[in-house]
Amino acid sequence: MTQPSANYRPTYDGKTTSQRNLLAFLRYYVWASYRRKLLDKLLDRYRATFSGIVLDIGGRNRGRFEKPKTFVYKCIFADINP
Repeated sequence: MTQPSANYRPTYDGKTTSQRNLLAFLRYYVWASYRRKLLDKLLDRYRATFSGIVLDIGGRNRGRFEKPKTFVYKCIFADINP
């Protein structure tokens, strides 16, 4: 009997990790707007320029961009929604 591969780790819903990643990618690709995808791409391209104190206008977690934590001293979030 062979051992299952490392990607075959069923989660609570019966899906493997690779299946969940594929579903997340497809959900983003289908439902995210062109503007959201463009913003994520630009933010990721200029990730290295974030340093010191960063003012995040809009301040919500949207899209795939993860806020850089390496050279950022402090993030200030400005959003009209609490």
